Amino acid sequence: MHLTDTAVGDDAKKYASLSEKHLEEVLKESGELSDENAPLSDVFNGAMAKNNLANVVKLRTRFYKNRNRRMALLRKSINLRTSALEVFTAKDFPKEPAMVNQNLVSDYGRLVEKTLEQPETSRPNLSLAFQHGMAAHDYYIENNMYWELFNVCLDLANFSMDTFRTGGRVTEDMLKVANGFLEAAEALVDVDKNPIYWAKIQVNRSAILFVEATTLNGDARENTCREALSCVDQALAKLENDIYGHAYQNALLAKDNLLKMLESD
Repeated sequence: MHLTDTAVGDDAKKYASLSEKHLEEVLKESGELSDENAPLSDVFNGAMAKNNLANVVKLRTRFYKNRNRRMALLRKSINLRTSALEVFTAKDFPKEPAMVNQNLVSDYGRLVEKTLEQPETSRPNLSLAFQHGMAAHDYYIENNMYWELFNVCLDLANFSMDTFRTGGRVTEDMLKVANGFLEAAEALVDVDKNPIYWAKIQVNRSAILFVEATTLNGDARENTCREALSCVDQALAKLENDIYGHAYQNALLAKDNLLKMLESD
């Protein structure tokens, strides 16, 4: 059974329920993963079932409006993947840890979105998101997996920016770290061949500049804000043939926030 995020409404709920039951059965059949004598195939099936079950659990967050229920499901997804990661050792399964780490990046990212205004709660999640992101990042570099590397660089840039916003780690350096990841992502794409991906980088760069502007005053604040606007306008120009796409809408939202900041000064 292949899980996707394309199902909607009652079909999505039914699909998630069937997937969950199926994967729980796989977990039971795989036996005790801690058994040192278990065949690698059983170990693989059990760990992969946990990762896939986490996908279903994460999908279920779409069905609930209650914030606490959604967060509980995200934590369950994280626990399942963490358990799978303990089994997917680099020695026996060289590829799978990066996959699970990338999925954990997504899970923690969703969790951080819901707790960003609560620094004491979000900082530990950001730290773990960064750790899993770097593990995936290093694997992608070693194995020349450029598109995967591009995506995780964007994630790491966002985590660095959010760490700055919440006052975690060495705060004053985190925006520089964020820009470094964006530069690494930008080096992987051609602006003409991959305009949407390039535009995503510019929108992310504008977000970093926006956060920086909130720490400044006077001309420095206005100049930083206008630099961010320039990044957004460049992104919008590259996305003009996809005005209903997610990237274009994100760019419009970013521009609106920047204009509001300028008007408020």
